[in-house]
Amino acid sequence: MPDIEQISGGSKLPSEFKDPFTHDSVDWVTFNFHKKRSRMFRNGCFHEAIVRLENGNTSGKQEFYDDDPDMLRKKVDNFINSLK
Repeated sequence: MPDIEQISGGSKLPSEFKDPFTHDSVDWVTFNFHKKRSRMFRNGCFHEAIVRLENGNTSGKQEFYDDDPDMLRKKVDNFINSLK
């Protein structure tokens, strides 16, 4: 089996990836509260939240789902507070 250097053409691949997002990278947060459950779009939960992140040319989003609006808010708060 070839080693990593052979696969990558002799250059070394990073052994550890740094998270490009920090607390300041949060661009916006949206909460959606629904009357009905949706297995297709919300993992079978009533409510969803999306955290949009941007840092230079890098962007991403993190989605959260829960039936309890307070728990959903806590999940989002914990995620944002976990960003260094």
